[in-house]
Amino acid sequence: MWDKYTEQEAHDYAHEKSGQVEIRSYDERGNSNDAWRDSTPEEATIIETAIYAALLAIREGYNADGAKATAEFFIHTSPICETPEGRINGYGTVYIPICEFIASKEMAPV
Repeated sequence: MWDKYTEQEAHDYAHEKSGQVEIRSYDERGNSNDAWRDSTPEEATIIETAIYAALLAIREGYNADGAKATAEFFIHTSPICETPEGRINGYGTVYIPICEFIASKEMAPV
């Protein structure tokens, strides 16, 4: 088990990060466009759960890369992924915040 952060710190961080979602859309040429917006309550609940679960798994000693990838996959396969503006970008919405949290606690590997 990693003792660099508490469950409460992980929960608070996940809650904070769940307030924003990155949406990826594509133009007629296939070029992607990423834009941030506030999360809906349903999106925020799922995003918070994905980030928190990954951080708890990492804290308990599970593989960090696997936990981050699973959180991203969870977002991509959840019912919230499809939005009127485009698809939620799980990489920007959960994977990167998890990496940033781990790096802030000076844990390796990220």
